[in-house]
Amino acid sequence: MAADVMHVLHIPLDTLRRERWSDFVAWHQETARLVKATHRQR
Repeated sequence: MAADVMHVLHIPLDTLRRERWSDFVAWHQETARLVKATHRQR
């Protein structure tokens, strides 16, 4: 999980701009939801 986050942080911003921004936002929201759910279980 942490490795995935670090990989995403290293993606150049110009690459993100070329991707569909809505897809990135949706992925970020889903990831945040999963992280919150994981913390609740602990």
